[in-house]
Amino acid sequence: MHWLRGSVPHRRVQEMIPFLAELFGEQWEPYEYGLWIYDRSMLWPNGVRVNCHSSEERADRITKGKATLEIPGQCPDALGMAGIACPDEGPHAL
Repeated sequence: MHWLRGSVPHRRVQEMIPFLAELFGEQWEPYEYGLWIYDRSMLWPNGVRVNCHSSEERADRITKGKATLEIPGQCPDALGMAGIACPDEGPHAL
C-alpha cells in the first residue's frame, strides 16, 4: 500500500483522533489550515493528516459533511501486524 486517502463523516473527527493517536503516536499538532478547501487539520510527524473544518455548518456547506484522512504508505508498513491487531478480541486485521 503506497497511500491511503478517504473521507469520513466530519462529526466523527473528534472520535477518530484518539484512535489515530493510539496507532501513530500522541505527537500530533493541530493547525488552523488544511489542504484544499479545509480550514483545519491535524498532522502527525510521520505524515498522517486529518483535514477538517472549523464547524459542522461549514463542513455541511462545503464538503457535504466530510473530512479527509490521509495515511502515507510508510505509516501502515511501520505498524506491522501487531499494530493492527485487536488486543481485546484477538488478532483481526483491519
